Amino acid sequence: MSRFLMRVALSAGICLAFAGATPAGEEEIAVRPLRSADQDEILKALDQRTEFDFQKRPLRELVDYLKHKHKVEARLDSKAIGDAGVGTDTPVTLSLKNVSLRSALRFMLMQIDLTYLVRDGCVLITSRTEAENRLISTFYQVPDLIAGDMVLLAAPPTGDGTNDLQDAGRALGAEQKPIPEANAFRGLIDLITSAIAPTSWNEVGGSGSIVVSRRSQAIGIGQTDEVHEEIVALLVALRRVRDEQIAAMKATDAGFPAKSAPRARGKEDRTEEALLEKGDLVFTKLPLIEALHRLSDECEVPLYIDHKAFADAGKSTDTQVTYAFKGLSYKTALTLMLDKLDLAHSIRQDVLLITSKSAAETLLTVKVYPVFNLLVRQPDAPADRPALDFGPLIDDITSNIAPTSWDEVGGPGAIKEFRNSGALVISQTAAIHEKIAEHLEAMGQARAAQRAGR
Repeated sequence: MSRFLMRVALSAGICLAFAGATPAGEEEIAVRPLRSADQDEILKALDQRTEFDFQKRPLRELVDYLKHKHKVEARLDSKAIGDAGVGTDTPVTLSLKNVSLRSALRFMLMQIDLTYLVRDGCVLITSRTEAENRLISTFYQVPDLIAGDMVLLAAPPTGDGTNDLQDAGRALGAEQKPIPEANAFRGLIDLITSAIAPTSWNEVGGSGSIVVSRRSQAIGIGQTDEVHEEIVALLVALRRVRDEQIAAMKATDAGFPAKSAPRARGKEDRTEEALLEKGDLVFTKLPLIEALHRLSDECEVPLYIDHKAFADAGKSTDTQVTYAFKGLSYKTALTLMLDKLDLAHSIRQDVLLITSKSAAETLLTVKVYPVFNLLVRQPDAPADRPALDFGPLIDDITSNIAPTSWDEVGGPGAIKEFRNSGALVISQTAAIHEKIAEHLEAMGQARAAQRAGR
Protein backbone atom coordinates (compact mmCIF):
# COMPACT_ATOMS: atom_id res chain seq x y z
CA MET A 1 0.00 0.00 0.00
CA SER A 2 1.27 3.46 -0.85
CA ARG A 3 2.38 5.81 1.94
CA PHE A 4 -0.33 8.19 0.76
CA LEU A 5 -3.06 5.58 1.26
CA MET A 6 -1.67 4.61 4.65
CA ARG A 7 -1.85 8.23 5.80
CA VAL A 8 -5.43 8.85 4.70
CA ALA A 9 -6.52 5.52 6.15
CA LEU A 10 -5.11 6.33 9.56
CA SER A 11 -6.42 9.90 9.61
CA ALA A 12 -10.02 8.90 8.95
CA GLY A 13 -10.49 5.96 11.33
CA ILE A 14 -12.68 5.77 14.42
CA CYS A 15 -11.59 4.01 17.59
CA LEU A 16 -14.52 3.69 19.97
CA ALA A 17 -12.38 2.28 22.75
CA PHE A 18 -11.13 5.76 23.66
CA ALA A 19 -13.36 7.89 25.83
CA GLY A 20 -12.56 11.61 25.83
CA ALA A 21 -12.16 12.98 29.31
CA THR A 22 -13.87 16.17 30.42
CA PRO A 23 -11.92 17.98 33.15
CA ALA A 24 -13.51 17.70 36.58
CA GLY A 25 -13.45 21.48 37.03
CA GLU A 26 -14.19 24.09 34.43
CA GLU A 27 -11.14 25.25 32.56
CA GLU A 28 -11.05 28.71 31.07
CA ILE A 29 -10.38 28.77 27.35
CA ALA A 30 -8.38 31.58 25.83
CA VAL A 31 -9.73 32.61 22.46
CA ARG A 32 -6.94 32.36 19.92
CA PRO A 33 -5.50 35.68 18.73
CA LEU A 34 -7.42 37.35 15.94
CA ARG A 35 -6.15 36.42 12.52
CA SER A 36 -4.18 39.00 10.64
CA ALA A 37 -5.39 40.40 7.33
CA ASP A 38 -2.67 38.37 5.57
CA GLN A 39 -3.86 35.15 7.16
CA ASP A 40 -7.46 35.88 6.19
CA GLU A 41 -6.41 36.44 2.60
CA ILE A 42 -4.56 33.13 2.54
CA LEU A 43 -7.49 31.22 4.04
CA LYS A 44 -9.86 32.75 1.49
CA ALA A 45 -7.46 31.81 -1.32
CA LEU A 46 -7.24 28.23 -0.04
CA ASP A 47 -11.03 27.93 -0.19
CA GLN A 48 -11.28 29.11 -3.79
CA ARG A 49 -11.92 26.48 -6.45
CA THR A 50 -9.22 26.34 -9.05
CA GLU A 51 -7.17 24.20 -11.43
CA PHE A 52 -3.99 22.76 -9.97
CA ASP A 53 -1.35 21.56 -12.41
CA PHE A 54 2.08 20.64 -11.07
CA GLN A 55 3.83 18.06 -13.22
CA LYS A 56 6.98 16.16 -12.13
CA ARG A 57 8.61 19.22 -10.66
CA PRO A 58 10.83 19.40 -7.56
CA LEU A 59 9.09 20.23 -4.32
CA ARG A 60 11.06 23.47 -3.92
CA GLU A 61 9.34 24.90 -7.01
CA LEU A 62 5.97 24.61 -5.28
CA VAL A 63 6.68 27.88 -3.44
CA ASP A 64 6.97 29.88 -6.66
CA TYR A 65 4.06 28.00 -8.21
CA LEU A 66 1.73 28.96 -5.36
CA LYS A 67 2.90 32.57 -5.46
CA HIS A 68 2.59 33.13 -9.19
CA LYS A 69 -0.32 30.85 -10.08
CA HIS A 70 -2.46 31.23 -6.96
CA LYS A 71 -1.17 34.48 -5.38
CA VAL A 72 -0.37 32.70 -2.11
CA GLU A 73 2.84 33.31 -0.18
CA ALA A 74 4.54 30.06 0.84
CA ARG A 75 7.82 28.72 2.14
CA LEU A 76 9.42 25.36 2.84
CA ASP A 77 10.44 24.26 6.31
CA SER A 78 13.58 22.67 4.86
CA LYS A 79 14.95 21.28 8.12
CA ALA A 80 11.72 19.59 9.17
CA ILE A 81 11.17 18.25 5.66
CA GLY A 82 14.72 16.90 5.55
CA ASP A 83 14.33 15.29 8.98
CA ALA A 84 11.29 13.49 7.56
CA GLY A 85 13.44 12.02 4.79
CA VAL A 86 12.02 14.15 2.00
CA GLY A 87 14.33 16.29 -0.12
CA THR A 88 13.39 19.67 -1.54
CA ASP A 89 14.27 18.19 -4.93
CA THR A 90 11.75 15.35 -4.54
CA PRO A 91 9.58 15.31 -7.69
CA VAL A 92 5.84 15.74 -7.11
CA THR A 93 2.94 15.62 -9.52
CA LEU A 94 -0.70 16.56 -9.21
CA SER A 95 -3.20 17.68 -11.81
CA LEU A 96 -6.72 18.45 -10.62
CA LYS A 97 -9.57 20.56 -11.96
CA ASN A 98 -12.47 22.20 -10.16
CA VAL A 99 -10.99 21.63 -6.69
CA SER A 100 -10.31 23.94 -3.78
CA LEU A 101 -6.68 24.95 -3.44
CA ARG A 102 -6.86 23.69 0.16
CA SER A 103 -7.84 20.18 -0.96
CA ALA A 104 -5.33 20.11 -3.82
CA LEU A 105 -2.47 21.11 -1.54
CA ARG A 106 -3.44 18.61 1.15
CA PHE A 107 -3.83 15.89 -1.46
CA MET A 108 -0.46 16.51 -3.06
CA LEU A 109 1.49 16.77 0.20
CA MET A 110 -0.12 13.62 1.60
CA GLN A 111 1.52 11.67 -1.20
CA ILE A 112 4.95 12.44 0.31
CA ASP A 113 3.73 12.38 3.91
CA LEU A 114 3.98 16.16 4.42
CA THR A 115 1.44 18.78 5.41
CA TYR A 116 1.11 22.55 5.64
CA LEU A 117 0.27 25.20 8.21
CA VAL A 118 -0.94 28.78 7.83
CA ARG A 119 1.41 30.83 9.97
CA ASP A 120 2.87 34.34 9.91
CA GLY A 121 1.07 35.35 6.75
CA CYS A 122 2.15 32.42 4.60
CA VAL A 123 1.65 28.73 3.88
CA LEU A 124 4.40 26.78 5.63
CA ILE A 125 5.08 23.37 4.07
CA THR A 126 6.45 21.10 6.76
CA SER A 127 6.55 17.57 8.17
CA ARG A 128 3.72 16.00 10.11
CA THR A 129 5.97 15.69 13.13
CA GLU A 130 6.70 19.41 13.12
CA ALA A 131 3.00 20.19 12.59
CA GLU A 132 2.24 18.22 15.76
CA ASN A 133 4.71 20.45 17.61
CA ARG A 134 2.99 23.62 16.38
CA LEU A 135 -0.62 23.15 17.44
CA ILE A 136 -3.13 25.96 17.20
CA SER A 137 -5.82 26.50 19.84
CA THR A 138 -9.31 27.20 18.55
CA PHE A 139 -12.45 28.12 20.44
CA TYR A 140 -15.67 26.39 19.32
CA GLN A 141 -19.05 27.63 20.49
CA VAL A 142 -21.25 24.54 20.77
CA PRO A 143 -24.37 25.44 22.80
CA ASP A 144 -26.60 23.80 20.19
CA LEU A 145 -24.61 20.56 20.32
CA ILE A 146 -24.52 20.21 24.09
CA ALA A 147 -28.08 21.28 24.86
CA GLY A 148 -30.65 18.52 25.09
CA ASP A 149 -32.68 18.92 21.92
CA MET A 150 -36.33 18.66 22.94
CA VAL A 151 -37.26 17.10 19.60
CA LEU A 152 -34.54 14.52 19.80
CA LEU A 153 -35.15 13.46 23.38
CA ALA A 154 -38.08 11.84 25.15
CA ALA A 155 -41.22 11.64 23.08
CA PRO A 156 -44.64 10.51 24.30
CA PRO A 157 -45.66 6.94 23.40
CA THR A 158 -47.86 6.59 20.32
CA GLY A 159 -50.47 4.64 22.23
CA ASP A 160 -50.15 1.53 20.06
CA GLY A 161 -47.25 0.03 22.00
CA THR A 162 -44.57 0.82 19.41
CA ASN A 163 -43.20 3.99 21.08
CA ASP A 164 -42.52 5.29 17.57
CA LEU A 165 -40.57 8.55 17.74
CA GLN A 166 -42.08 9.82 14.50
CA ASP A 167 -44.89 11.21 16.64
CA ALA A 168 -42.35 13.42 18.40
CA GLY A 169 -42.75 15.76 15.45
CA ARG A 170 -46.15 16.74 16.82
CA ALA A 171 -44.58 17.62 20.16
CA LEU A 172 -42.42 20.45 18.80
CA GLY A 173 -42.44 23.25 21.30
CA ALA A 174 -43.09 21.01 24.30
CA GLU A 175 -40.76 21.74 27.16
CA GLN A 176 -38.22 19.07 28.02
CA LYS A 177 -35.65 18.95 30.76
CA PRO A 178 -32.22 19.22 29.06
CA ILE A 179 -29.46 16.66 29.41
CA PRO A 180 -27.10 17.66 32.23
CA GLU A 181 -24.29 19.75 30.74
CA ALA A 182 -21.49 17.48 31.93
CA ASN A 183 -22.98 14.47 30.17
CA ALA A 184 -23.67 16.45 27.01
CA PHE A 185 -20.10 17.79 26.86
CA ARG A 186 -18.75 14.30 27.40
CA GLY A 187 -20.80 12.95 24.52
CA LEU A 188 -19.53 15.58 22.10
CA ILE A 189 -15.92 15.28 23.25
CA ASP A 190 -16.03 11.49 23.05
CA LEU A 191 -17.40 11.70 19.53
CA ILE A 192 -14.73 14.15 18.34
CA THR A 193 -11.79 12.29 19.88
CA SER A 194 -12.95 8.92 18.60
CA ALA A 195 -13.97 10.05 15.10
CA ILE A 196 -11.18 12.50 14.28
CA ALA A 197 -7.51 11.44 14.41
CA PRO A 198 -8.14 9.14 17.41
CA THR A 199 -4.46 8.48 18.14
CA SER A 200 -3.57 12.19 18.27
CA TRP A 201 -5.17 13.14 21.62
CA ASN A 202 -3.29 13.53 24.88
CA GLU A 203 -5.38 10.92 26.68
CA VAL A 204 -3.78 8.26 24.46
CA GLY A 205 -0.30 9.77 24.32
CA GLY A 206 -0.80 12.33 21.55
CA SER A 207 -0.44 16.09 21.70
CA GLY A 208 -4.02 17.20 20.96
CA SER A 209 -6.20 18.47 23.79
CA ILE A 210 -9.78 19.51 24.59
CA VAL A 211 -10.94 21.64 27.52
CA VAL A 212 -14.44 22.78 28.46
CA SER A 213 -15.88 26.17 29.37
CA ARG A 214 -19.35 25.51 30.75
CA ARG A 215 -20.15 29.18 31.27
CA SER A 216 -19.42 29.86 27.61
CA GLN A 217 -20.91 26.55 26.44
CA ALA A 218 -17.77 26.06 24.40
CA ILE A 219 -14.86 23.71 23.90
CA GLY A 220 -11.28 24.75 23.32
CA ILE A 221 -9.23 22.43 21.11
CA GLY A 222 -5.48 22.41 20.61
CA GLN A 223 -4.70 20.51 17.40
CA THR A 224 -2.96 20.67 14.06
CA ASP A 225 -4.48 22.75 11.26
CA GLU A 226 -5.39 19.57 9.41
CA VAL A 227 -7.27 18.06 12.35
CA HIS A 228 -9.12 21.34 12.90
CA GLU A 229 -10.40 21.11 9.32
CA GLU A 230 -11.77 17.64 10.07
CA ILE A 231 -13.41 18.84 13.30
CA VAL A 232 -15.13 21.73 11.54
CA ALA A 233 -16.46 19.33 8.89
CA LEU A 234 -17.84 16.98 11.57
CA LEU A 235 -19.57 19.78 13.50
CA VAL A 236 -21.12 21.11 10.28
CA ALA A 237 -22.42 17.63 9.41
CA LEU A 238 -23.89 17.09 12.89
CA ARG A 239 -25.75 20.41 12.75
CA ARG A 240 -26.97 19.90 9.21
CA VAL A 241 -28.30 16.41 9.89
CA ARG A 242 -30.12 17.53 13.03
CA ASP A 243 -31.64 20.62 11.40
CA GLU A 244 -32.75 18.71 8.31
CA GLN A 245 -34.49 16.10 10.46
CA ILE A 246 -36.29 18.75 12.52
CA ALA A 247 -37.39 20.51 9.32
CA ALA A 248 -38.70 17.22 7.92
CA MET A 249 -40.79 16.62 11.05
CA LYS A 250 -42.20 20.12 10.99
CA ALA A 251 -43.29 19.60 7.39
CA THR A 252 -45.51 16.61 8.09
CA ASP A 253 -47.63 15.10 10.82
CA ALA A 254 -46.96 11.61 9.54
CA GLY A 255 -43.22 11.53 10.06
CA PHE A 256 -40.50 11.34 7.44
CA PRO A 257 -41.67 10.78 3.85
CA ALA A 258 -39.57 7.88 2.56
CA LYS A 259 -38.54 9.73 -0.59
CA SER A 260 -37.45 12.92 1.12
CA ALA A 261 -35.79 11.73 4.31
CA PRO A 262 -32.55 13.61 5.07
CA ARG A 263 -29.44 11.75 3.88
CA ALA A 264 -26.01 11.11 5.36
CA ARG A 265 -23.62 14.04 5.60
CA GLY A 266 -19.84 14.25 5.65
CA LYS A 267 -16.83 16.25 4.63
CA GLU A 268 -17.12 15.25 0.98
CA ASP A 269 -20.71 16.41 0.41
CA ARG A 270 -20.00 18.46 -2.71
CA THR A 271 -18.41 15.62 -4.69
CA GLU A 272 -20.87 13.09 -3.27
CA GLU A 273 -23.83 15.16 -4.46
CA ALA A 274 -22.34 15.57 -7.94
CA LEU A 275 -21.88 11.81 -8.26
CA LEU A 276 -25.51 11.21 -7.29
CA GLU A 277 -26.69 13.12 -10.36
CA LYS A 278 -27.96 10.95 -13.21
CA GLY A 279 -26.67 10.96 -16.77
CA ASP A 280 -25.86 8.98 -19.91
CA LEU A 281 -22.41 7.89 -21.06
CA VAL A 282 -21.13 5.40 -23.62
CA PHE A 283 -17.56 4.05 -23.74
CA THR A 284 -16.52 1.83 -26.65
CA LYS A 285 -13.05 0.28 -26.44
CA LEU A 286 -11.81 3.35 -24.63
CA PRO A 287 -8.72 3.30 -22.39
CA LEU A 288 -9.81 3.30 -18.78
CA ILE A 289 -7.98 6.54 -18.03
CA GLU A 290 -9.87 8.32 -20.81
CA ALA A 291 -13.20 6.87 -19.68
CA LEU A 292 -12.58 8.04 -16.12
CA HIS A 293 -11.69 11.54 -17.24
CA ARG A 294 -14.80 11.72 -19.40
CA LEU A 295 -16.96 10.73 -16.44
CA SER A 296 -15.13 13.21 -14.23
CA ASP A 297 -15.69 16.02 -16.74
CA GLU A 298 -19.34 15.06 -17.19
CA CYS A 299 -20.20 15.33 -13.50
CA GLU A 300 -17.61 18.06 -12.81
CA VAL A 301 -15.68 16.40 -10.01
CA PRO A 302 -11.90 16.40 -9.56
CA LEU A 303 -10.27 13.04 -10.31
CA TYR A 304 -7.12 11.36 -9.00
CA ILE A 305 -5.86 7.93 -10.05
CA ASP A 306 -3.57 6.19 -7.59
CA HIS A 307 -1.05 4.81 -10.06
CA LYS A 308 1.04 3.13 -7.35
CA ALA A 309 -1.95 1.15 -6.07
CA PHE A 310 -2.75 0.20 -9.69
CA ALA A 311 0.80 -1.07 -10.19
CA ASP A 312 0.80 -2.97 -6.89
CA ALA A 313 -2.41 -4.73 -7.95
CA GLY A 314 -1.18 -5.41 -11.49
CA LYS A 315 -3.73 -3.06 -13.04
CA SER A 316 -3.28 -0.69 -15.97
CA THR A 317 -5.01 2.58 -16.79
CA ASP A 318 -4.69 1.61 -20.48
CA THR A 319 -7.13 -1.28 -20.12
CA GLN A 320 -9.86 -0.84 -22.70
CA VAL A 321 -13.41 -0.56 -21.44
CA THR A 322 -16.72 -0.86 -23.24
CA TYR A 323 -19.62 0.31 -21.15
CA ALA A 324 -22.90 2.15 -21.63
CA PHE A 325 -25.23 3.54 -19.02
CA LYS A 326 -28.38 5.59 -19.27
CA GLY A 327 -30.36 7.14 -16.46
CA LEU A 328 -28.04 5.84 -13.75
CA SER A 329 -26.32 7.98 -11.17
CA TYR A 330 -22.67 8.57 -11.97
CA LYS A 331 -21.80 6.89 -8.69
CA THR A 332 -23.69 3.70 -9.55
CA ALA A 333 -22.27 3.63 -13.06
CA LEU A 334 -18.74 4.14 -11.76
CA THR A 335 -19.15 1.38 -9.17
CA LEU A 336 -20.43 -1.10 -11.77
CA MET A 337 -17.66 -0.26 -14.25
CA LEU A 338 -14.85 -0.46 -11.70
CA ASP A 339 -16.18 -3.63 -10.08
CA LYS A 340 -15.69 -5.53 -13.32
CA LEU A 341 -12.02 -4.53 -13.27
CA ASP A 342 -11.55 -5.35 -9.56
CA LEU A 343 -11.06 -1.64 -8.87
CA ALA A 344 -12.83 0.75 -6.50
CA HIS A 345 -13.35 4.40 -5.73
CA SER A 346 -13.42 6.63 -2.67
CA ILE A 347 -13.66 10.36 -2.02
CA ARG A 348 -10.72 12.01 -0.25
CA GLN A 349 -10.28 15.74 0.28
CA ASP A 350 -13.30 16.31 -2.02
CA VAL A 351 -11.45 14.45 -4.79
CA LEU A 352 -12.70 11.29 -6.53
CA LEU A 353 -9.97 8.72 -5.93
CA ILE A 354 -9.71 5.65 -8.17
CA THR A 355 -7.69 2.83 -6.66
CA SER A 356 -7.44 -0.93 -6.26
CA LYS A 357 -9.99 -2.82 -4.19
CA SER A 358 -7.36 -3.92 -1.70
CA ALA A 359 -6.22 -0.33 -1.17
CA ALA A 360 -9.82 0.95 -0.93
CA GLU A 361 -10.45 -1.47 1.93
CA THR A 362 -7.98 0.52 4.04
CA LEU A 363 -9.63 3.90 3.36
CA LEU A 364 -12.19 4.90 5.95
CA THR A 365 -14.59 7.81 5.63
CA VAL A 366 -16.61 9.38 8.46
CA LYS A 367 -20.29 10.05 7.71
CA VAL A 368 -23.17 11.28 9.84
CA TYR A 369 -26.43 9.38 9.24
CA PRO A 370 -29.83 10.83 10.19
CA VAL A 371 -31.65 7.96 11.93
CA PHE A 372 -34.19 9.68 14.17
CA ASN A 373 -37.05 8.16 12.15
CA LEU A 374 -35.70 4.67 12.92
CA LEU A 375 -35.36 5.06 16.68
CA VAL A 376 -37.78 4.28 19.49
CA ARG A 377 -38.16 5.65 22.99
CA GLN A 378 -36.58 3.61 25.76
CA PRO A 379 -39.38 2.10 27.86
CA ASP A 380 -39.92 3.92 31.16
CA ALA A 381 -37.00 6.34 30.50
CA PRO A 382 -36.79 9.07 33.18
CA ALA A 383 -37.74 12.52 31.92
CA ASP A 384 -34.30 13.92 32.76
CA ARG A 385 -32.33 11.29 30.85
CA PRO A 386 -31.82 10.53 27.13
CA ALA A 387 -34.67 8.43 25.82
CA LEU A 388 -33.49 7.52 22.33
CA ASP A 389 -32.67 3.82 22.04
CA PHE A 390 -29.89 3.41 19.47
CA GLY A 391 -28.95 -0.12 20.53
CA PRO A 392 -31.29 -2.17 18.29
CA LEU A 393 -30.39 -0.13 15.22
CA ILE A 394 -26.64 -0.37 15.85
CA ASP A 395 -26.96 -4.12 16.40
CA ASP A 396 -28.94 -4.46 13.18
CA ILE A 397 -26.31 -2.61 11.12
CA THR A 398 -23.26 -4.35 12.57
CA SER A 399 -24.91 -7.79 12.34
CA ASN A 400 -26.19 -7.52 8.77
CA ILE A 401 -23.65 -5.32 6.98
CA ALA A 402 -20.06 -6.56 6.73
CA PRO A 403 -20.22 -8.06 10.24
CA THR A 404 -16.49 -8.86 10.38
CA SER A 405 -15.49 -5.27 9.53
CA TRP A 406 -16.44 -3.60 12.84
CA ASP A 407 -14.03 -2.72 15.63
CA GLU A 408 -15.87 -4.81 18.21
CA VAL A 409 -14.74 -7.93 16.34
CA GLY A 410 -11.29 -6.62 15.41
CA GLY A 411 -12.17 -4.78 12.18
CA PRO A 412 -11.41 -1.17 11.27
CA GLY A 413 -14.97 0.15 11.02
CA ALA A 414 -16.78 1.87 13.88
CA ILE A 415 -20.21 3.22 14.73
CA LYS A 416 -21.20 5.71 17.41
CA GLU A 417 -24.45 7.40 18.38
CA PHE A 418 -24.91 11.15 18.84
CA ARG A 419 -28.15 11.85 20.63
CA ASN A 420 -28.28 15.61 20.11
CA SER A 421 -28.52 15.14 16.34
CA GLY A 422 -30.53 11.91 16.35
CA ALA A 423 -27.68 10.49 14.31
CA LEU A 424 -25.16 7.71 13.92
CA VAL A 425 -21.56 8.65 13.13
CA ILE A 426 -19.99 5.83 11.14
CA SER A 427 -16.45 5.26 9.92
CA GLN A 428 -16.27 2.72 7.10
CA THR A 429 -15.06 2.15 3.57
CA ALA A 430 -16.92 3.70 0.64
CA ALA A 431 -18.33 0.32 -0.42
CA ILE A 432 -19.71 -0.45 3.03
CA HIS A 433 -21.13 3.08 3.36
CA GLU A 434 -23.14 2.42 0.19
CA LYS A 435 -24.59 -0.75 1.72
CA ILE A 436 -25.41 1.08 4.96
CA ALA A 437 -27.20 3.85 3.06
CA GLU A 438 -29.26 1.32 1.09
CA HIS A 439 -30.10 -0.62 4.26
CA LEU A 440 -31.25 2.47 6.16
CA GLU A 441 -33.31 3.68 3.19
CA ALA A 442 -35.06 0.30 3.00
CA MET A 443 -35.74 0.41 6.74
CA GLY A 444 -37.17 3.92 6.42
CA GLN A 445 -39.47 2.87 3.58
CA ALA A 446 -40.66 -0.16 5.54
CA ARG A 447 -41.32 2.01 8.59
CA ALA A 448 -43.26 4.54 6.48
CA ALA A 449 -45.35 1.77 4.90
CA GLN A 450 -46.07 0.28 8.31
CA ARG A 451 -47.15 3.67 9.63
CA ALA A 452 -49.35 4.32 6.61
CA GLY A 453 -51.13 0.99 7.13
CA ARG A 454 -52.05 1.61 10.78
